[in-house]
Amino acid sequence: MIVSDDDTLAELANSIKAAHENAENWIIKNGKQAAIHCYKVSNGQCNLEPVLLKNIKELDEKKRRTIVRQWQ
Repeated sequence: MIVSDDDTLAELANSIKAAHENAENWIIKNGKQAAIHCYKVSNGQCNLEPVLLKNIKELDEKKRRTIVRQWQ
């Protein structure tokens, strides 16, 4: 998930919910095709088709890093 400084928790929660709904619909239609179905959420948008991975190590190291934002 890519988070902007001005994103609110409510906006992020809505984006996560939409991504989960999209993922569920994709799996219902296409079946579980990998151990990990990866979605990118940015600016309230989510990719429609997942990136299919065997394990988390297949993700680019740069994409696996976590940056923690301080909430006010």
